[in-house]
Amino acid sequence: MGHSSALVRMTSEAPSVHPPRVIVDADACPVKDEIYRVAARYDIPVILVAASWLRIPDRGDVRLIIVKDEGRLDAADDRIVDELVADDIVITEDVHLAARCLERRAWAISPRGRVFTEEMIGEAVATRDLMAGLRDAGLVTGGPKPFQRSDRSEFLQRLDETVHAIRRLAHEPPAREGELAKRLVIFGNSGAGKSTLAARLARAHGLAHLDLDTLAWEPDQPPTRRDLDHGIRAIEAFVAEHPGWVIEGCYADLLVVTLTHRPKLVFLNPGIEACAANCRTRPWEPHKYATPEEQDASLEMLVEWVRAYATREDVFSLASHRRLYDGYDGEKAEVTSNEAAAGLTV
Repeated sequence: MGHSSALVRMTSEAPSVHPPRVIVDADACPVKDEIYRVAARYDIPVILVAASWLRIPDRGDVRLIIVKDEGRLDAADDRIVDELVADDIVITEDVHLAARCLERRAWAISPRGRVFTEEMIGEAVATRDLMAGLRDAGLVTGGPKPFQRSDRSEFLQRLDETVHAIRRLAHEPPAREGELAKRLVIFGNSGAGKSTLAARLARAHGLAHLDLDTLAWEPDQPPTRRDLDHGIRAIEAFVAEHPGWVIEGCYADLLVVTLTHRPKLVFLNPGIEACAANCRTRPWEPHKYATPEEQDASLEMLVEWVRAYATREDVFSLASHRRLYDGYDGEKAEVTSNEAAAGLTV
């Protein structure tokens, strides 16, 4: 299933072999014209499920299903779920319907271009319940912001990317023994040697290389994290473009996105003092610092942050990395010294 172009496949099972269809929770859906446009471009059938008659294009690949509620508020939702097969794409704003779609290995996208994941659904339900409580208490008035042209553009991009992701997954040959190493995720503390190892393996095996530092931060001072959806979209676009790749970084909230692609995980964990020493000898990183002097000026702050690796509870911490590594059931390796990292091959 997906997450905002970021398109996170939520299962490691093989993709469906049937062509995807777009199934629309059509009552009050504001992006039907956009759906027709993308469907025509890719020759994808469209099924609209609604409580009453709707005008639809005079095309054989667009079908309307009218569902009488018969006193059941979720009758249309039930009909959509009954219609689903794996890798269908459902367009809905309803988070509960989206959750049911994910359970059926389908994808779910909101009309504003939000690609639903299990994590996002949990957050959305909690936020909705909170806002409902605040409205009931008179602390918040008004409803959602008006639907805008930018929402249409976002939806078009997300739907297009989702179709591409499904088709790519459907045509990928099954991985043979040893081929998982063509997809590598390298993570660990700052100074663990992630960039050095990733660059070496990328050169040796002709892999595309993505450093998550390049997409995780806003280009301002002091640095602030970019919206998580931005990073997820960038990762999925990178993965969709390159059949073989290495991704490196320390961001557990972004690294988890890569796991649906079944990479080999490499956890660089040489110890805190080794990481601190590596920081003191690392060359200038121009994608992070404008000048070598600027990098040197931040060195002691970086070393202090590195030494807090085992005590922090953020997404960069040892605790987060350990959960990521221990919870992954695919191919993985923990590397506990600089020497072992220097000799690592795939």
